[in-house]
Amino acid sequence: MVLRGNNGSNRPRLRPLPPSAGRKRPRPGLAPKTSARGDGVSHVSGPAAVKKVEASKPERAFFTVTEAALKVRQVVEDAFPPLWILGEVSSFRQPRSGHIYFSLKDGRSLLHVVMFRGSFGSGLPVPLKDGMEVLVLGRLSTYERGSEVQVIAQQIEPHGQGALELQREALEKKFAKAGLFAQSRKKPLPRFPRRIGIVSSPTGAAIRDILTTLDRQWPLLNIVIAPARVQGVGSAEQVGEGIDALNALQPPPDVIIVSRGGGSVEHLWGFNLEPIVLAIARSEVPVITGVGHEVDETLADLVADVRAATPTAAAKVAVPELAELEKYLGESERRLKLALRRQLDHARQRLDEIQERYDFRSIRSLLKRQRQGLDELSSRFDRSVRQRLRFEFERLSALEKSYAFRVVPGQMRENRRLLESLGEGLDRSISGRLQEGRGQLKHLSLERLQSAMVRQLQKGQEKMAQTAAKLEAMSPLKVLARGYGIVLKEGSVVKDATDLVEGDVLDIRLSRGQVRARVEDSSEIRGKEGVE
Repeated sequence: MVLRGNNGSNRPRLRPLPPSAGRKRPRPGLAPKTSARGDGVSHVSGPAAVKKVEASKPERAFFTVTEAALKVRQVVEDAFPPLWILGEVSSFRQPRSGHIYFSLKDGRSLLHVVMFRGSFGSGLPVPLKDGMEVLVLGRLSTYERGSEVQVIAQQIEPHGQGALELQREALEKKFAKAGLFAQSRKKPLPRFPRRIGIVSSPTGAAIRDILTTLDRQWPLLNIVIAPARVQGVGSAEQVGEGIDALNALQPPPDVIIVSRGGGSVEHLWGFNLEPIVLAIARSEVPVITGVGHEVDETLADLVADVRAATPTAAAKVAVPELAELEKYLGESERRLKLALRRQLDHARQRLDEIQERYDFRSIRSLLKRQRQGLDELSSRFDRSVRQRLRFEFERLSALEKSYAFRVVPGQMRENRRLLESLGEGLDRSISGRLQEGRGQLKHLSLERLQSAMVRQLQKGQEKMAQTAAKLEAMSPLKVLARGYGIVLKEGSVVKDATDLVEGDVLDIRLSRGQVRARVEDSSEIRGKEGVE
């Protein structure tokens, strides 16, 4: 057997025997005497000097106990790779150091197990206790002090469906405490996605169902597939890496579908583990899960933004159906046209009502009268100017026939030309002033008309408000509101108690509602007495 020394070599470590190991002890009284000489060598004298000294035995190689124990540990560790061991937990303890110690046993044998604190991080998948059946992944080794074979554990998992349920319950509590299932974290799905990412097995039936459904419902999609194992060792890590990879794309997809087909609890177990759950939780893209069948619910479903019962249902949730969208758009167009037509008809009806109102008709009539008056003033002004010109021309003609005109004809002709020139200038001036007067009159008439209309409308509104206030004050309902009632007999108001006889049925109207009463004694009616 070869031991590895401190210098790392494989040479045997030999320990020589002491010098006295191969010699006989001298008998009493025959002890050799020694003398010292100047050469530094001891010489035997006396009777023993004559005896021939026996030759020494050859040196032997050997191990210490520690070296032998280390060699056993090396042989055991080199002979066995890490392996899974099934057994029952007993003598479980966890001291202050944080390491875990327990025994793993079955009906015949027992192995000691140690799991150092750095191997399980912040905590075990499930709390261990005596009597639990677990699977331990570790390597065989020995402990020198006790010379015992032990297992240095790297991973511990509960065994059996009941154990899986226990582990799932512990994980669910852990994720819920971290707030991963909160509704406030859920992201809404896009209404019309253009790019979809899928994390699933590229050879499974689930991916075929998803692609067929997406192509039928929304063929305008760009699809990106991140292939991953969906069951077995390493499946959770691959699915989580696929989700992270889709989030890292530029541009990222609008929605991600994580799916696999149905299976047993063990087949779907990876979707309860941290790599998938945490990847979904940190995804910036909305995630839809379609894992297994409707009865299968994993922790990935609880943390996802939307959970679908099956992979096909996940595809249906992710995209709208093109036929339904076309139907919806057609129906929306029909309702919009109908609403616009109704609004247009209502606006036309309202315009007709406004045009037929008294105020509008009176305004139009007033404008017509103002225009008529303006035309009449213009005509009168024209007639007056013409009459004035005719009078001047007649006077001029009379002057022409007079003696003075005959005496000085040249001067008269010059005056006539001057008069005609003045007449033409006067005509032009009068026409300009007339047009200017018409414009000012029209402008002033419109402003006064608008002011008169506003004042008239305000007066009408004030009068209407006063009349309404008087009507409300005189309304019988106001009287009833103060606690009075109206007594009716066969629809007629009763004003005198003597008009009633015993047994008459009365209807009493109050401010709110109406009651029916019967007269018991008409001779003793006092207010409300005698009425039930």
